[in-house]
Amino acid sequence: TMPVVEPYAISEPFSTAGKVNLNYQLMPFSYIKRSTALRAALHPLRVTAIPQTFLDGSKQFRYKGQDNTENLRYLVDRDETIKGFDAFFDKYKTDKASGFFKSASQICERYLYPKGAVYGGTTIKYTTGEGAIKAFWDKNQLTGDNVREKPYADLYPRITTKSNTFTVHYRVQTVRQRSYSGSPAGADAYYRTFNEGRDQIMSELRGSATIERYLDPEDPRFQSNYAPASERIDVEKQSLEPAYRFRIVANKRFMPW
Repeated sequence: TMPVVEPYAISEPFSTAGKVNLNYQLMPFSYIKRSTALRAALHPLRVTAIPQTFLDGSKQFRYKGQDNTENLRYLVDRDETIKGFDAFFDKYKTDKASGFFKSASQICERYLYPKGAVYGGTTIKYTTGEGAIKAFWDKNQLTGDNVREKPYADLYPRITTKSNTFTVHYRVQTVRQRSYSGSPAGADAYYRTFNEGRDQIMSELRGSATIERYLDPEDPRFQSNYAPASERIDVEKQSLEPAYRFRIVANKRFMPW
């Protein structure tokens, strides 16, 4: 995650700064692909898979008793893995309650595809229903749970499902409309429409602002001794959404001239 700098406190409660959002699909602009951050998080991971053929005649693990030329730790094929994510997001089109991640732990429900030819010479590609990767693991059942869970354990602290930092790009214009001289009945529709050939742009401001959602641990609503009963928030039973505040951490003005 991002390093902590002043004036922030050493520990930010519920902070997700620097974490990668699993819900990378930008709705409703699903044609915009922005999986770069997730691809970066997947890059250092390794998928280990030990096939059943790695047993010797006495049913002992062959790879433990001797040196082996085979490398059973594979890079993650990010292209094929992302295809599985995209198919997961497509479920939202038919079921509005699914097709997005509600918890970071749901990453454990997604397959990580090994890159290149695995032991035996097969390359695992994404297929509808993910039958190919399921068949791959059926042939590699000697893989221990701890080894199979290792890439997810490495990935989990780097991801989130709810970002708290946003960069908002804005373009604001002050306009002046020509006076309306028609019938009173058409005045409302006239002033609701800006006509470039008739009206004028007086000024314009363009820029961006980085906004952060955060929780203040000193919020009196968390402390029953300071807040009225109707405003108190029981952190064990109630959502913390009403307690989030916003602050602008950076503001830039676009001035190319």
